[in-house]
Order: sequence, then C-alpha cells, then structure tokens
Amino acid sequence: MTIRHPLTLITRATRPIIVRPNNTCFLMQDLNFPFTSIQEGWIGSKSKQKEVIGEFDDYFSMIDRIQLNVTAILSTARNTGIKVLYSCLGYYDYESPSPFQKAIGGDWNLEGIAGTHFEDWQPKPTEIMLSKPGWGASANPYFMGYMTEQKIENVVIVGSMFGLGVRQTSIEMADKGLAVLIASDAITDVSYSELQTGLLGIAHGLIKVRSSGEIVDIMERMNDYGEVVV
Repeated sequence: MTIRHPLTLITRATRPIIVRPNNTCFLMQDLNFPFTSIQEGWIGSKSKQKEVIGEFDDYFSMIDRIQLNVTAILSTARNTGIKVLYSCLGYYDYESPSPFQKAIGGDWNLEGIAGTHFEDWQPKPTEIMLSKPGWGASANPYFMGYMTEQKIENVVIVGSMFGLGVRQTSIEMADKGLAVLIASDAITDVSYSELQTGLLGIAHGLIKVRSSGEIVDIMERMNDYGEVVV
C-alpha cells in the first residue's frame, strides 16, 4: 500500500525542474563535526553526558548509511560543474554565537573543529561554507544573497537533522521560489520513523524527493545533454 500525506491530495503536482549547471546548486547542510562525530560531536557527547545515547541509535546508524550516498552526489556535482555550497550551524570569529547556539550548548565555532567535515566532504578552496545561526539556512542573509547572485533556481540538498534543519531550509527556499530536490537517502533524522513521516509530507509545491542514485543520474545526464527536466 502506498502511503501519502493528505496535503499532496489537494495540491498541484510539483512543477518540472530544469536542471542545468548554471542554475543549480548542491547544498551540504549540517554535515560538519558536531553532527557527524559519534564520539565527540554535539549529539554524541551530549547524549552520553545525559545517558540517553540509546535514543540516538537510529541517528548514528543513518550517519553511517548516508556516507557513500553523500560522497557520490558531492563528487558528481563537482565533476559536472554544479556549484557546491555548505551551510553549517555555527559562527565565525567575526560573528558572535547566536542566542539559539548558546541555548543548546556546545562548541559551534566554525574556525575550529566544529567547521570540519569527513575527509571526502571537506570544502574545496573555491567552495563557500556559510555559518547558520539556527536551523534554517536563510537565517544568514548571505545565503539567499548567494542564490540571487549566482542566479540559482534549483537546489539539491543533503544533510542531517531533517525534521529541524533540512526541512526548514527546504521550506524557506520554496517560499522564495526556488525548486528543491531532497536526496531521501542522504539525510538523517532522530529516527527512521521521523524521517519517513517528514518526507511524506514535504513533497509538494516546489519540493521534490529523489534517491541519491536518481540524483546522480540526473546530474550525469545533465552533463551529457546540457539540461535535464525532472
């Protein structure tokens, strides 16, 4: 039986997305150290301190499972000329920690270990990593400024904490008229059930959900033919 969110029954089908290298961006959100280090990151250390680490078994399992998928999409985006942008919860030395960052605790200084990624995911010198004061990427005004300056129309997004971060950013971008393509098996959430429920309800309007394999294929066909309609 196919399960659908009822909202999708009363909205139009998502419009076609025309993917070209000059109008599409690949967004890596919250895949930096605090979210991916099981032993020392924000989630790992806090859950051990509070003795609730078992509550995050699904999350840590997903971090392991998405690594190959994120790497495949990132590599393909770079090889096909799609711009790569990083958006990470945190702040730089010229900024101050946001009230939200202070409230949740932890080290969010992106000049230090909080700004690092797995080796295969480290930003290239030509790629930008924007700080993010809260869950949504557009809380940093430079984020939408980048989209406007680069004439971005479509954003492929991967990341952690879907229900709080990726979902929020996807809705923010769709509200501003950008088409969003979420890689369903290259994101994490606090549990598999939370992730499944969240994905069911978000695929409407300007937001589509595809697997990492499909997204890699889309990028490769774009590279062969100049553009792809999704």
